[in-house]
Amino acid sequence: MKIFITKYALTRGIEEKYAFFGDVGIESLCCEGKTYFSPDWHKTKQEALERAEQMRIKEINRLLRRIKKLQNLKFE
Repeated sequence: MKIFITKYALTRGIEEKYAFFGDVGIESLCCEGKTYFSPDWHKTKQEALERAEQMRIKEINRLLRRIKKLQNLKFE
């Protein structure tokens, strides 16, 4: 089964691999000795792109909050 892995989408990009269902259940897949769980894999490229975009926005917001904290930091 062809899948799209988004677990490391922000660092490696979306990975396209072939996998099979694991022993853990329908939400897990085994691929090259690794097990991926939902929402780290997707059946379609479109689903993977949507998930990667959500991850990107979440990371941007996290970094903006961190920048704001640093800007407000005062040393005395």
